Amino acid sequence: MANMATEASRPLTNGTGPESKMSEPIQFSMPLPNAPGSRIHTHLTILATSILLFCTSTTAEFSSSAIPPLGSFVYAMPDRYNSSAPLSTPLYTLPSSLDFADRLAKTLARRTNLPVQVGSSV
Repeated sequence: MANMATEASRPLTNGTGPESKMSEPIQFSMPLPNAPGSRIHTHLTILATSILLFCTSTTAEFSSSAIPPLGSFVYAMPDRYNSSAPLSTPLYTLPSSLDFADRLAKTLARRTNLPVQVGSSV
């Protein structure tokens, strides 16, 4: 009975209950091997039920104060009937980054078997 009281007093996390854990976002940057002065920046959040990934690239010739373009935003989820072909829907499209965002979202959904949201301006 005392255990129920302590569990009831804990705050809900995003309305999902005390058993779900919010993970800290992972942020990293690495140089692109075939493009000197270019870097790819990644922000990855892995939740219990989904993955959120943002990727963008920068070059040395552009100032760090310049605002990068938004890019494309794609939602992908595993197909229950055909696990080798995940389903994806572009929610916001920019033609120069749509193909990369779509492929990355489908690959992550297939390998992790979780819904994935990918934002990319690479």
